[in-house]
Amino acid sequence: MPLKTAALVTLAALFSAALLARCGGPSEPAAAAGAAGRAGRGGKGGKGGAGNAGRPGAAVAGATATAGAGSSPVGGPASGPAVRTVVGGDCPPTTGVSPHIDLSWIQYSGFGCELAVLVPGPLTPPIEPFEWGPCPPTASTTGECQQLKPLPDGGSVAAAQFAFARSPTGGALLAVHRYKAESYGYEVVGEADGRALLAVTLAGKTFSWAPAWFDSDAYALAISSPASSGGTEHGVVAGRFSDPAPSYVRRVPNAANGASSSWAVSGELVVRNFDGIHASRWLEEDGPAAYTSHDDPDRLPGYVKQVMGDRVFVQVNGNGLMGIVTWTEAEGEKPLLRYFGDYEKSAQRWSTDGVDMVWVEGDGPQSSIYVHPKMTVMTAPYSTDAEVIQQTKRSLGPSPAQMAANVPFPVGCGYAATPWYTDTANGLAIVRLSDGVWWRLVPNLYPYAARPLGVTCEHVYYEFANQVLRVRLASLPPGGLP
Repeated sequence: MPLKTAALVTLAALFSAALLARCGGPSEPAAAAGAAGRAGRGGKGGKGGAGNAGRPGAAVAGATATAGAGSSPVGGPASGPAVRTVVGGDCPPTTGVSPHIDLSWIQYSGFGCELAVLVPGPLTPPIEPFEWGPCPPTASTTGECQQLKPLPDGGSVAAAQFAFARSPTGGALLAVHRYKAESYGYEVVGEADGRALLAVTLAGKTFSWAPAWFDSDAYALAISSPASSGGTEHGVVAGRFSDPAPSYVRRVPNAANGASSSWAVSGELVVRNFDGIHASRWLEEDGPAAYTSHDDPDRLPGYVKQVMGDRVFVQVNGNGLMGIVTWTEAEGEKPLLRYFGDYEKSAQRWSTDGVDMVWVEGDGPQSSIYVHPKMTVMTAPYSTDAEVIQQTKRSLGPSPAQMAANVPFPVGCGYAATPWYTDTANGLAIVRLSDGVWWRLVPNLYPYAARPLGVTCEHVYYEFANQVLRVRLASLPPGGLP
């Protein structure tokens, strides 16, 4: 049953009171009232999912300095409490995580006492924002290039964890995993040229975690415990950037074959891919099926491509067939770019920013799986009507290279970016959608590939040689045809 608003308000007030008791504060009644008010506004009904494991979840709200949209940066004064604050569960405080993750970090235990989610509290020193410096000579020979700087104390970042989303104001949000001591690190999501919005780490002996998804409003952390390590369950911990702590938790059994769920979020939905794709409103259990292979004429498995508001975009592919479908609760599932039963036509690497769409269209008999003799980069104005897309699509020229279906092709502000390669070089290709003009950024370090992360109106962000880089669009020289 859904958590009642009164319960949320009570939990919020308790959370606020606990913080004030440990951290001090000039106005306990005002802070508690503010926390209760936010809790009453923030929930859409429902509960933090117990999942099939039968464990209750919890929604957490309260007055903290944890940053979200429109609030202060993550962290606070550089002094901490003697005991860690625990919310979301009756669990003992976690200690000894890392010298860089001290007792000022608040512990969220909604997933269970075996796993602690730690987020910065009001007394946590401010989390370092992202800083940029010039790119090394090996990074690019085209345009004005900048590279994400390492942390001042010599800490490093992990390339495998880089992720990107557009901010509500059109800028860039980056997710980076920072390592600062021993094997412990923490995930940071922040504005590319501003404040950190979220910092989180997990401590537990049985469970591991990885960033699963984030967008301009929300984030999700995938929790796993493989059978090889004695695990029997997995799940997700998620929240909105405006939440003081995670507000959604699901804990579900591992499949008999060891498979676990994948997760995606938006400000309105939490989407789970496990024996079909299900979309739930925040704080609810599994919602209706957004896509199942059983209902597809070609029986193709589906993979979440994007989630925008209450709409889910799904890439379907298998045995040489590939396309895109979309779903909302009101409309149900419908095809966008599907060529049912046609092995000589495919739509690959689709992406949208809600204004334009870009994809690679394959045409002709496949020489190998998903490789057609004609591979064309296509664009069309954003639409969820398949007929309109076919009527308005146009070519941007041949694809610079054949890429796997999961290689990003991000689009934004009238530009898109994709890797390219030849037998002797590779790099990043940028295309302007209005006229099909292309640029090729040519790194001097081969064979490292450039993986595009995202596009704003100012920069193209990409990963190269385990670093995050960006090139200013206005600095690109005259382009040409592909």
